[in-house]
Amino acid sequence: MFSLETLLLSSVAAYIAWGIGANDETMMIAASGTSYSIKRLALIGGIATCAGAVFCGQILEETIGKGILAVPPTTSIGLVIIIATATWLTVVSYFGWPISTSHSTVGAVIGYGIYAGSLNWQHLNTIFLSWLITPIAGFISSYAIIKLFDKADIRRTNNAQNGKSNKWLYALIGGALLQEFWQGANNVGNATSFVSVTFEYPLISRAVGGIFLAIGLVTLGVRVLGVAGERITRLPIHAAFGTQLVIVTLNIIGTLYGLPVSGTHISVSCLIGAGLVCKTKIDYSIVRKVFLYWFLTLLGAAFFTIAIVHISSLIFI
Repeated sequence: MFSLETLLLSSVAAYIAWGIGANDETMMIAASGTSYSIKRLALIGGIATCAGAVFCGQILEETIGKGILAVPPTTSIGLVIIIATATWLTVVSYFGWPISTSHSTVGAVIGYGIYAGSLNWQHLNTIFLSWLITPIAGFISSYAIIKLFDKADIRRTNNAQNGKSNKWLYALIGGALLQEFWQGANNVGNATSFVSVTFEYPLISRAVGGIFLAIGLVTLGVRVLGVAGERITRLPIHAAFGTQLVIVTLNIIGTLYGLPVSGTHISVSCLIGAGLVCKTKIDYSIVRKVFLYWFLTLLGAAFFTIAIVHISSLIFI
């Protein structure tokens, strides 16, 4: 049951889950709209992401573990893919780059598929389309909902009735935790897919993955959270709450349809849309870097996989 290869795969999966958590920016909207400390947000977010991974993570595990490659998944294939993903995530997390973990994993899988000539392009095209649609939908929806809030004069009402400001704060934090739950469900498959689809006890692998997602968020994830939440733009609390609603909705839809949507894609696009309505200062230099990192991530993760599988083939020939 627990072969050496399975134990090694599980160990690397736990490490990659930590790496994903370390690059988790899901609580960025709360960071941009409240005075809560980054460490406190990371701690409560870690609890929510672990719960989402355990209870709803199986949907994305099927997509990543069985849907992209046109060959049956094995522990050997999974080991190459997640080593490449973990290496890439560790590098970018160290520098605090808010890249997409979904891009990292899918890019690594694509790298193996290119090397082995075994990609399911129909399934990949659906994933690529979701990556295009979700940030556009996030930008438009966030812009529209904040416009509606402003027409309803919610900003002035909130400022005039200071006693109600805590309600906005609690609503914002609640929305952020709901988003963290579904992001955990969407993210855990990036680490555990090839463990769960080849192991007879997938719930165990998801539980371990969820725990390490939380540990990564609490330890190193505060660096990315600070970059994304505080440096892109600062939102009034009503705008942060409306933006959070859009992010949660898009993430739930993507997860239920088994699509590894990019939380970074959605969140950054929503931040820009809300920031334009609120006329807050937007750091477009950070935004340009984020878009560049998204593109480089797909290529970088694929390159790491191709390099690892090629070196492995030379060593074990």
